[in-house]
Amino acid sequence: MRYLPTALLLLISAFLVACGGGGTEQSAVDQPGVTAVVDQPPAVTAAAETITLSGTGATVTEAVTLPWSAARVICSHNGRRNFVVTAHQDGTESLLVNVIGKYQSIRPLFGAGEVYFAIDADGDWTVTVEPLGQADGAPFAGSGPAVSGLFDAPASGPWAYSHDGSRNFVVRLHCGASSDLVVNEIGKVSGSTVVSFAPEPCFWDVEGDGNWSLAPE
Repeated sequence: MRYLPTALLLLISAFLVACGGGGTEQSAVDQPGVTAVVDQPPAVTAAAETITLSGTGATVTEAVTLPWSAARVICSHNGRRNFVVTAHQDGTESLLVNVIGKYQSIRPLFGAGEVYFAIDADGDWTVTVEPLGQADGAPFAGSGPAVSGLFDAPASGPWAYSHDGSRNFVVRLHCGASSDLVVNEIGKVSGSTVVSFAPEPCFWDVEGDGNWSLAPE
């Protein structure tokens, strides 16, 4: 009879475990002062904002949504025949590229919202759209077609330009909603002209096939 209390204790313990009274797992409940940790989506970076479309031959791309009022479009082609890129936005068309053969071009594109591209090509092509970003200042130099970043408008005055290519050299200035043709020459040139800057943020749009520069005198 001295073993009866121990047996009863074992029976009671088994009964409690079976009923869950002695279990260690419980349903989660909200606790005051405790912050739940959940997975967060990765932060959007400048690189993630770049939109790249690619294909081969004649194609009409899917529509993409641009969040910028002005952007830089980089078009490349490795074929030998016509390469034509036209942007379609809200019922309007913008001819960005119309050349023959292997080519890379950088052109501006205006207007936020949906856009799709009509491509005429015989080879592989890519169309990359990216924000303009911020330039270090108004002077600009490079090679081939280019679009600068945004810069604060300096004082209006004389600017020197040069180009050592053999084809068209065209410089346009965009400030806010205004656009001005600053230079329109052919071949190797150097000279100066008076540039008038509007008070809004500005950027340069350059077409050329050689090395070129723009700088205040």
